[in-house]
Order: sequence, then structure tokens, then C-alpha cells
Amino acid sequence: MRMATLEIKKDQEELKRLLQLASRENVKNILLGHIEQLQKSVDEDESKNVNSSTSAPSTETKAATSPNKPTKLPLQKISSYAWDQSDSYVKVYASNLSGVQQVPSDNVSCQFNTRGFNLFVSGLNGKDHQLQIVSLYGNIVPEESKIKIKTDCILVMLKKASKEKWEGMTEIDRRKKEKQKAESTPKPDEDPQAGIMNLMKKMYDEGDDDMKRTIAKAWTESREKQGPGMGDL
Repeated sequence: MRMATLEIKKDQEELKRLLQLASRENVKNILLGHIEQLQKSVDEDESKNVNSSTSAPSTETKAATSPNKPTKLPLQKISSYAWDQSDSYVKVYASNLSGVQQVPSDNVSCQFNTRGFNLFVSGLNGKDHQLQIVSLYGNIVPEESKIKIKTDCILVMLKKASKEKWEGMTEIDRRKKEKQKAESTPKPDEDPQAGIMNLMKKMYDEGDDDMKRTIAKAWTESREKQGPGMGDL
């Protein structure tokens, strides 16, 4: 409480004692008027003190609950990786992560689901790094999948749901392989010779120069032996 308020209250007490001693009605009214005026001053002063005391914690609370947001680091997508497999696991090697073995373990995380994973490394060399595949070649067992942090590299171990051999990493790879197999497999009612022709054409179109020369030579020799009826490459 401020000194001015204390003095006003002392004046009030003095006036109240005089009021008890006064006998004339006019004197009592004058004293009551002064007492009421002093009480208004005290009330106003105390009200200001209450407002200032309640506003101060509010400022502190805002300061406490509104800390400076950490600077968001640029995100580096990990687009290239190596992989191999065994009957039980597909191993993905996320390399070129210089010094990753030195970052806190909490900065490295990997989330798994039955057909994908999301590897995330935060705060490595001033960047965040991410390797995410949302649609794998085959199903995995998330609970038995894990990561291992190596020197400048993270090994993602995907536990296979079956012992199927993977011929790629993604669902797109699977579809390409299935399409290639379907195109190279003769249909039951298809002329076997036509199936061989289509296969050789495909090999010719996709092969390098040496492969094309070899196929063209074999094709020419076969036409010469079998006579007319075979088409051109």
C-alpha cells in the first residue's frame, strides 16, 4: 500500500473520532462528507494497485508461454540409396550423411507401416534429411523392422512379411516387372513363333549396340534358314 493511502486512512480515523465527539448535526454532516471523500480516494488508489498487480503476471505469463520458435531448417530429401536383401530382411543404405553417428540419438527416427517407412534425421550439418517410401515392393513387419546408425550412413532393416524375393524397392518396380513378364509370356492361343518374335524385338529395342548387332545377326540367319514368313525387326 502506498504512503499516501496510509495517510488518508489515518485522516479518516481522526475524523471518525471527531465524529463521535461532535454533538451538532451540521458538524456531523461536514465530518461525514470529508470521511466519504477520503474513502473514495482510498478506493480509487486501491483499485489502481489491484489492476497493476494483476496485469504484471499476465505479461510474465505471455513471455513464458510464447518462447522464440526454433528456426526451421531446410529439408534435404534423400533420393539415392543402395539396397540388398536376404530371405528375412530388405536392407536399405541411406549414405552420404556425413557425421550422422555424432548427432543425438533423439534426432534420428524412423516410422514403419506394412507397406512403407519414413526415415528422418534432424539437425545434421544445418539441414533436416528425409528418406520416405510410401509404397514398397512387398509387405513388411513394422514391429520387427529397425534402423542402425553407422559411420556417415543409416541402415534401414525392413523385416519381410514373407520370403518372397524382391525385384525392386517400390510398388512401381513390381508393376513394371509384372508387365514385362506378361509381355514375354506367350498366350495359350498365340503362335509360339510370334511370341519369340515379340521377345526378340523387345530385346532389340532395349539392348545396347552390341546386343542389337547380335540379335540382328541371329535374326538374319534364322530367316535365311526358315525362308519367308518371318517379319523384320
